[in-house]
Amino acid sequence: MDDSSPGLPSATLPGWTVSVSPASLTLAPGASASFNVAITRTSAALNTWTFGNVVWSDTVHTVTSPLSANAAGFVAPAEVSDTRPTGRGTKVYQIISTYTGSLSVSGIGLVPATRTTNTVPAGRAQCVDVVVPAGAQVARFQLFNADTQGGSSSDLDLDVFNGPGGTGTRVGSSGGPTSDEIVTLRSPAARTYSACITGFATPVGGAQYTLSTWVVGPAVGVQTMRVSGPASVYASGSASIGLGWSVPAGARYLGNVTYADPASTTLGSTIVFVDNH
Repeated sequence: MDDSSPGLPSATLPGWTVSVSPASLTLAPGASASFNVAITRTSAALNTWTFGNVVWSDTVHTVTSPLSANAAGFVAPAEVSDTRPTGRGTKVYQIISTYTGSLSVSGIGLVPATRTTNTVPAGRAQCVDVVVPAGAQVARFQLFNADTQGGSSSDLDLDVFNGPGGTGTRVGSSGGPTSDEIVTLRSPAARTYSACITGFATPVGGAQYTLSTWVVGPAVGVQTMRVSGPASVYASGSASIGLGWSVPAGARYLGNVTYADPASTTLGSTIVFVDNH
């Protein structure tokens, strides 16, 4: 495109309407310009990437810019947390829907942490096996400075493998400069996993630590977390999800909230972490 012939745009993005502004661009040699693209979903599938492009042409020169879009069924927080000294509590958070229709909301948990205490010397590793059954929604493995000898002055690292005793493939790792480490697996396959703790920097003689693990799901018996949400949602509208629970104080708990559309397709989930330890 040169300074005598305006460039005109054409756009393609299946399942979306695309509007480009300005309607034309005229550039001097070596110059640059910007443009805006607005898209609106028509028939594109939810939670699926669609690819297209914007093409500018003055019949002699052609410039192509790629387009990509993903229409999420809704936007929800990956995790919500609550810290309080008592075992009873409530919490409300927001989701945003990109469709109009019914919404089903379900919760599982709260599950108290399984705690394993040991001492790891500097430069050594110890592994703790955790059995994850079929139907589990979340498996989490976590170290806390507060549960580690030396606190944040100790540096413990965490690796999770999909086999017992540190065997198999590493499926998650956390190696920050302290002992606050966390690995979360969503929809984990049923098998025995191992959480391996490495003493990168410890006090003389090693650091005593407590590993917390949770396996959320499948649901067994009465769940201690209650979940409420709207029966219907509206495109571009927000909605409130309410949580309530009553659990024994003095522990850390994990739960999971899942969302499904009118076709019973799971749209996503939100992990719920409650700390009254």
